[in-house]
Amino acid sequence: MKTFIDNLLGRVTMYRLMLYYLGALLFGAIGCSMAGLIPYAACDIAGTAVLLCVFSYIFNWFFATLFRARQNPESQFITAFILALIMRPVSVVSGGVLILFVAAFVAMGAKYLLAYKKMHVFNPAAVGTLAAALIFGYGSSWWVGSVYMAPVIIIGGLLVAYKIQRLGMVAAFMGVFIASVALVMGAAWRSFDVALNTLAHPWMFAPALFFAFVMLVEPLTSPQKRNVQYYYAALVGVLAVAYGYFDGTAPHVFELALLSGNVFNRAFYFDPRVVLTLRKREDVANNTTSFWFEPSHPISFVPGQFMEWELPHRHPDDRGVRRFFTICSSPTEQRVMLATKFSEPSSTFKTTLRAMKEQDKIVAMHVAGEFTLPNDDGTTPCVFIAGGIGVTPFRSMVQYMLDKKLSRPITLLYSNKTASDIAFKPIFDEAALTGWLKPVYTVIETAPYGWKGRVGYITADMIKEEVPEYMNNLFYVSGPQPMVAAFQKMLGDMGVPSDRIKTDFFPGYAETHQQA
Repeated sequence: MKTFIDNLLGRVTMYRLMLYYLGALLFGAIGCSMAGLIPYAACDIAGTAVLLCVFSYIFNWFFATLFRARQNPESQFITAFILALIMRPVSVVSGGVLILFVAAFVAMGAKYLLAYKKMHVFNPAAVGTLAAALIFGYGSSWWVGSVYMAPVIIIGGLLVAYKIQRLGMVAAFMGVFIASVALVMGAAWRSFDVALNTLAHPWMFAPALFFAFVMLVEPLTSPQKRNVQYYYAALVGVLAVAYGYFDGTAPHVFELALLSGNVFNRAFYFDPRVVLTLRKREDVANNTTSFWFEPSHPISFVPGQFMEWELPHRHPDDRGVRRFFTICSSPTEQRVMLATKFSEPSSTFKTTLRAMKEQDKIVAMHVAGEFTLPNDDGTTPCVFIAGGIGVTPFRSMVQYMLDKKLSRPITLLYSNKTASDIAFKPIFDEAALTGWLKPVYTVIETAPYGWKGRVGYITADMIKEEVPEYMNNLFYVSGPQPMVAAFQKMLGDMGVPSDRIKTDFFPGYAETHQQA
């Protein structure tokens, strides 16, 4: 089942998946309305969504043009759908168009006006709904939290949170939120039994779940580091209850709590966008190219981390205009390298990337990832397992160690289809001469290259042969998601504890797209 879900989610980026999720909720709401389960007319729900999409598109284009910023074609529609699902549907004939006009204008404007170093600070949908509430007294009602919508909210939300690896963040918020509500209700009613019974009803959960699955986890306004995500989620959960209880702002507690959390995130963790100018490109293996960029300002990162790269282009496919790529260069190198493999047919993102010329620019943001070397004195032996272009984080680590003249016992098990697919072999061979790196290259097809090294897939027997003391090693596995999952199971069957297996994870990354 896990493999099936991974393959299913691997067909779209996280932004496109969110768009599909919100679209499914809107279609579900229209169906519930036609069945008489929701007290809003289906035409009003559809009309509100369409108008918000139109207004959001126009205003996003206006502000992007005004500030000469690149547009992400998906984000404006994601915001529009969120507004449509949390604001009460309006009737066009009764003059509700102006409310939607203002909500969309403020939401889109917030991305460009309430920004710091080209990064918006606040969740746009939260700002838009609060503006409508303050100006017209017509804010959010969180009508999407109907009990009849709960199954779609939960199933779709779990898929989104799993895709971006933020299930723990959602769980932290819900746990703190429910505990805080129970505490406040129990204290106010002097009966915790009544409080818990009230919490058991679905209508107490659905709005909070939608908020957590959709707005809380928004990548651009929430933390990237795993432990900070939990603190952030807990803070927002407490504030949501506190605002409602102490300030009497129950209709807008989620928005106020989220905006407060956004301030916390920017105050304690700020990672501005960086504009990267292409300076050089190199073919490093068969159909594999490295792109060297000059950053607009220095980037602080640790070898093995990744960034989100944005390359707007016309008519993007389902994979969108953003990708997560490892920073393939070392922090010791002045320029930033992205390396990827191209195949046919390529995605529109990869096609645009491959067509870049020197002086062309790309935008990157959000340095993140915990796929890094142990923080010790270099005594912990490691095993690097890579498939194809999954070797990129290991290139960064090895180059860093060479430049810093560091050493630790490392065995690199690197699998490719053919010998011509091996990337960065000169660097690994150079490290091998120092004595601390043992590179083991294995290929599936030997002809016509006269390959004299290992042949076949990396197996448990190969690991045991090349790393006799494997139980004392820390394993790093990088590559397509199915490969990573297969090695996790293999290593587990070999007796390697799960806490000694580190996997390379890109939020929203799909294994079928690193190669295409």
